[in-house]
Amino acid sequence: MLSKLKNRLNNNVIDKSLLYVTFGVYLFILFWAIALKFNAEWLPELGRYFRSLPLWDRVGWGIIPFVNIFRYLDKDPLNYLDFVMNFVVYAPLGIYLMLILRNKRKKLLAIAIIMLSSITFETVQLITGFGGCDGTDFAMNSLGGVFGMVLFNRLSPRTSNKTINWINFGALVVFSPLAIYGLVNTLLNLHLYKIY
Repeated sequence: MLSKLKNRLNNNVIDKSLLYVTFGVYLFILFWAIALKFNAEWLPELGRYFRSLPLWDRVGWGIIPFVNIFRYLDKDPLNYLDFVMNFVVYAPLGIYLMLILRNKRKKLLAIAIIMLSSITFETVQLITGFGGCDGTDFAMNSLGGVFGMVLFNRLSPRTSNKTINWINFGALVVFSPLAIYGLVNTLLNLHLYKIY
């Protein structure tokens, strides 16, 4: 079994099944991180608070991207962590889309998918109250995804398909326990997420 796996990983053709499984695990972690905020204890309370506000007041710190960053200039630097995390968690999406699409003409499709998924997350947060709908989050998510695409384009000419297989396998090994924990934790906490 191990020798069969090793042969698949050492093949100079990208293992599509491994790629799709790893991408699926990443998408679940992305959903768990952005929509469910890692099942944080304060999430139900935040949801109740936001849902008690009129719809327009749920639009976070501002619908216009980057305006809210200036509010934090003189405050705690940890407030910037949210902006950085939105960028970082979306970078793999750009890489995976470039791997899956593998066609230079489909770059616009990849960018559209990145932006559409970000808009979807922000809309879900607006409706459920599990976070504010924020233009800066949308912009940082989109920039992170595009950065992943650019990074892939820079590194792919120097990276063999064999190396991509091993990186995918490593990502699957690292992310699977996190995804399993997230799934179990979400199932155990479903009663907390009542949207009413």
